[in-house]
Amino acid sequence: MGIYKRGKIWYAEYWPHGRKGPKVLKAISSQRRFAEAFLHEIKRKKLYGRLKIPVPISLQEVLDQFLDYSQARNRPATVYNQQFHLRTIATIFTPTIKMTDITPGEFEKYRNARVKAGIRPGTLNREFTTFKSIFSRAVEWGYLDDSPLRHMKMLPTEKSKPRFLSREDIARIMEVAKGLERDIFLLLLLTGMRKGEVIALRWEDVDLVENQITITAAIAKSRKSRVIPLRPELIDILKRQAKKKSLVFPAPEGGQYHERSMSRIIYLLYKKAGIKGHDVHSIRHTFGSWAAMSGVDLLTVKELMGHSDIRTTMIYSHLQDDHIRKAVEKIDFAVPGSGQKETPPRRI
Repeated sequence: MGIYKRGKIWYAEYWPHGRKGPKVLKAISSQRRFAEAFLHEIKRKKLYGRLKIPVPISLQEVLDQFLDYSQARNRPATVYNQQFHLRTIATIFTPTIKMTDITPGEFEKYRNARVKAGIRPGTLNREFTTFKSIFSRAVEWGYLDDSPLRHMKMLPTEKSKPRFLSREDIARIMEVAKGLERDIFLLLLLTGMRKGEVIALRWEDVDLVENQITITAAIAKSRKSRVIPLRPELIDILKRQAKKKSLVFPAPEGGQYHERSMSRIIYLLYKKAGIKGHDVHSIRHTFGSWAAMSGVDLLTVKELMGHSDIRTTMIYSHLQDDHIRKAVEKIDFAVPGSGQKETPPRRI
């Protein structure tokens, strides 16, 4: 059991069932540390009797099985994105390649080439998340002894502040918004719902007696249900919608809108209003930003927006801090001896 270098690639060599059994020779990476980490994991599994001989299976077979697995567990939007990533992975490797022949080194080459081509790190990280899930499932299903991506890390990305619409932007949008586009825009803005949640919203989840919407676990990204109170203007919008179908906002041809179609509705609305640099998710950020600046505590913002982790909601904390700072600066008083001109108290 050991590692050695052949050309530019490090290999791991081991016998799962001792020297009398079959030998496994696996190409790992161009970096020694990946090969060492792989061999360390092999030794650990062998020590605890968990080392198995990988099942010879092609990449395409695993991709097909993974897609079935994902469709049974994830939202349609998630599956759609994963399908796009699966088409990408098919450009990296020949579909008939054996899973045991895929190495971290090949992924390194692919990722470096994509970075040089100008693909943003965030896009590559989303692809990598899907790829890593595929190989983790392959290990779980007994097709691999270990994932070649287990020790690879995501690319660093710049953390940018959320982009949200100004009151002037919204005034311009409302001047040109009409009919369906206006109703969808206001529902997104005044509830903080995700576009996928609006698309999948059904009448059975709208309560016009208690004036609230229930986002069920089936359509929530966090897989947790939540209740959103309705403002008066939204109640009027929903009452105008005809309950001819189970969906609140069915597509013109019937059935459910695709998320890209919903994004296009908002894109065209921005275009009419002359708004640039925003997407449909900016509306959700506007809800979160305005809530924070209005003094709503971040835990409540988290619940309203359906975040599974408070750290996601913390992107709005700086807005709350700035708003508090400005409020303090508006207080009209001076401390004696501080050098600031004292303002006489007003008579009441």
